[in-house]
Parts: sequence; structure tokens; C-alpha cells
Amino acid sequence: MDKIIPYYRDRLGIDLENLEHPISKLVDVALRISGLEQIVVKQRLRMIGLALMEIKDYDANLYEFYLKKIVNNADISVNGFFFEVIQCSNLIKTSQEEKIIFKFGDHNLDEPDFFLDDCGFELTTIRFAEKSNKRNADQKLLSKFREKNKKKYANKDTLLLIEITQVVHYANQPEYKPSIGFKNLLKIISSESKFGVVLCYVENTVVVPETIHFKGTVHPAYGNECSQKLQNVIQKITKGRRNEFPDIPYVSPF
Repeated sequence: MDKIIPYYRDRLGIDLENLEHPISKLVDVALRISGLEQIVVKQRLRMIGLALMEIKDYDANLYEFYLKKIVNNADISVNGFFFEVIQCSNLIKTSQEEKIIFKFGDHNLDEPDFFLDDCGFELTTIRFAEKSNKRNADQKLLSKFREKNKKKYANKDTLLLIEITQVVHYANQPEYKPSIGFKNLLKIISSESKFGVVLCYVENTVVVPETIHFKGTVHPAYGNECSQKLQNVIQKITKGRRNEFPDIPYVSPF
């Protein structure tokens, strides 16, 4: 934590004494827990810092937007924010590698979060509240999808990416098993979707000697009309590869 605390406290200006702020809470958690869960939280804090620095190198205005959002808003959803910033950084890198255009969406115009080669990318997350019963992962996913599916930007040229890591952690446990199986959920989403494709994203933590790697795997639900343009962009992002894990990955409850 020797580098993490100074980065958030001194460089970003977050009051780490204020445990109402989600970043401060996460730093506090990292200081109180141990083992693999501590490693996961610390690595996540490092990742958001690296993503912010990469965004700054690409676009200073976009960096300032995220910086104000993270410093001034104690009510941000820290997990949703982490996911958005990291994926923003990833899409920027893809745009540079593939020489395609990246653009930040305008929410005032009902646009999705980002555009890559004129294809929309809307990002969201679902999570259980700490004191919820954690037994309705299926309905939580369907509710979030249907909320987004009503938006103006839900069309064949737009991808909806839903991060479901935390709810999967609980859904995989017998006492929290939802009533609708995941494969059937994907079929329901596919049949209803106005989006070109809906990707359900699970972040896996793979432990290797002396470090860990966060790797995402996606479960697609294609709409009835996914444009070829969007399919081509997806191919560039994934480079046609599927993630393969050497061991059973760890899915974090955080």
C-alpha cells in the first residue's frame, strides 16, 4: 500500500480519512483484510490508477472529467466506476492498435458511454447490496438488461456490456442458486434484445507465482440483427481469441 495510498491521497486528492467515500472505503478494506482477497483489492486499486494515467496520456479533458467524478462524488458506485474507467482505457488502446476512431459518448444526447468506429458501447454493472439476500441474480440481470433495452441507443450497432462478477460469485454457491439458469437467461436476453449484442462479463482472478492477473470472459447474447460493422469491431477487440485459464479462476465477491 506504500504507493497506492500516496497516489489516491496526494496525487488525486481524495480524503482517505473520509470513509463515506468509496475509494477510501476500499483502501480501508485493503488495510484490514489479508490473503488472496487483500491481493485482489490492492491490485484493483492499482489498475484504476494505471487506467487513469493511460486516459490522461490520450485525452487530458477526458482524464479531468473522470478525476472530478472520482474526487468530488462520494456517492459514485465505485465498482461501476472502476469498470467504466478500465474499459475506457482498454477501448482507447484498441483504437490506437487498430487505427480506428474512439469517441466519448454524450449522455445529454442519450448516447452510449463510448463509440469505437461509430459502434456504440454501453457499460453497466450489477451487484448485490451488502445486506441483500443474494438469491435473485437472475432477476437482477434481467432487470438491468431490460432497463437498458428501453434506451434510445439500443440498436443493432450498439453493444451492451454488463459486468456480473459479484453476482456470479454468489450464484455459484448452492444456498444462493437462482431459479433461472444462466444459459436460459442468455436465451431470454437474446430474444428480447434491441442491441446488436449483449455481453455478460465475468472478471476472473488467476493466481500465478508472485502476482495475479485479472482476465475477463464474456458470455454473448446476440440480438436478432447484429450489424456486420459491430461484429467487425468485436473481432478487433477480442482479436478472435477466447480466454483460457490454466486453473480454476477465482471470482471475487468485491
